[in-house]
Amino acid sequence: GGRGSKFFLLTPDRTSHSTFHWVVPRSAEDFHMEAVLEAPDGQRGHARLSAWCQGDRRTLLLGAQSGILDRHTLSGIVGDATWSWSGDPKVESSSPFKEWLRIDGRADCDIVLTLANTGPVGLSAELRFAWSGVTSCPELLPGCRPCPDNVCHGDERAVCDGSSYWECVPPESVDDDPAKGDGQPPPSTPAPAAEESPAEEPPSDVGAGAVGIPSAPTPI
Repeated sequence: GGRGSKFFLLTPDRTSHSTFHWVVPRSAEDFHMEAVLEAPDGQRGHARLSAWCQGDRRTLLLGAQSGILDRHTLSGIVGDATWSWSGDPKVESSSPFKEWLRIDGRADCDIVLTLANTGPVGLSAELRFAWSGVTSCPELLPGCRPCPDNVCHGDERAVCDGSSYWECVPPESVDDDPAKGDGQPPPSTPAPAAEESPAEEPPSDVGAGAVGIPSAPTPI
């Protein structure tokens, strides 16, 4: 097993860094996460947590408005695992507030989790996460996969850094930086061979990121 933490900022709703994305591999057992969020200077903030199987956004596993778990159903059996979650805040809060999820057992698919700022002011966030173990080794490590091509809205494109993290950016941002066009690092920077360990320093990208749960031993 293992544990880790990450600090990041979520910009106001409907801006380029308002949503944090990460992938929890199906090989992770007993995954637990908790995010503590706060708006600056006593302003009021709000956020939304959601989850779905990677590659199947039509079936929402967790979400306040719909999903197997929603604002009325905060715990239940999803596949072979027992899920429970905090539910989204009912009102905007001027104090720190929490969003959390517990998956007791192992999920039936790779889970995409998103934490979105749904308010007009930015939010600071501290994410803490843990898992009890990892089973099985996939043929292709998450850190070796290309950027997803079906996760952004409108004409935005996904860029990524070799981990399970991605960020949706306007097309002109990709055009301005040729290294982002295929989601690969610049030629002078070797692409990571595998997803980073949670014990390592998390990436410094603001507003989005990845939870580094290893899905297989890191090659030497």
